[in-house]
Amino acid sequence: MFSFIPKRYILSGLIFAGFVIMSGLRANLNVAIGAMIGNHTINVDGKDIVKRGEFKWDSKMEGVILGAFYYGYMVFQIPGGVLAMRFGGAKLFGVGIGIASILTLLTPLAARLSPIAVILLRIGEGLSLGALFPCNHAIWSHWSPPEERTTLVTVSVAGTSVGYLITMPISGILTKYGFDGGWGSVFYCFGVFGLLWYMIWLLCVHETPDDHPSLSDEERLILSHNDKDLRSKVGNPEIPWFKILKSAPVWAIIAANFALDWSFYVLLISLPKFLVEIFNTEIHTVSRTLVVSGMEDITWGGDTDLLKISEE
Repeated sequence: MFSFIPKRYILSGLIFAGFVIMSGLRANLNVAIGAMIGNHTINVDGKDIVKRGEFKWDSKMEGVILGAFYYGYMVFQIPGGVLAMRFGGAKLFGVGIGIASILTLLTPLAARLSPIAVILLRIGEGLSLGALFPCNHAIWSHWSPPEERTTLVTVSVAGTSVGYLITMPISGILTKYGFDGGWGSVFYCFGVFGLLWYMIWLLCVHETPDDHPSLSDEERLILSHNDKDLRSKVGNPEIPWFKILKSAPVWAIIAANFALDWSFYVLLISLPKFLVEIFNTEIHTVSRTLVVSGMEDITWGGDTDLLKISEE
């Protein structure tokens, strides 16, 4: 089934779905926490009932809980890249989502134990998902021909934006119509989705083209040039950290990404709660603008590859 589709395109779809899951695991708490600590509407037997929040966390504790994920996420970016180089990006990508999915399933239990348990659990989720972007690059170093690399990478990463687009309205619906107080079902559903994805990943994905048992000869030939290039560079594996740290372009890229991520994550963490509490906005409408970002990710990746080809 689907044997006519090149395996690298199937891989791109699975990574895309993985990033969709990652966004759900990362952002579901941003929506669910409003139902966990504040009055919210649930639907029981077709009737809307206002229910009090189950927890009495103050705004300071709420902020720490919402930010805890990023403590682990920030710390594991570079170590995740090093581990991906050593043990394989595909393996680490799948394990990261698998662990985060299990921790997400445990979130309702942790919340009912103590806020500290939620903080520790969210830090663990951040650590497990922090390696995904470095792993994505490691995977495509084996699985993409140079003329398609930017497109395949960015199509995969576009799953992040699409994930936010999907996560927020689904989480909002689950807080109203779901089980376990509404908010609990948010974590159970996304955790189960993540584990189902991980099972498919284990069955379908291989670390390199050489490991794939059903790769066509044509695609194997296309991708063989990548491994030849990589093997030619293995003789000098030492990373020139000092030169990297002295590079002005590197610091310019760091500054640009810092500014972008600062504004993005502040809005991602705070905007749903702000709009719901201050403007009484329906939560399922909050994420609609994110679809534009996902479309841009795909478009710019393809445009970049076209520019590279035209320059050659």
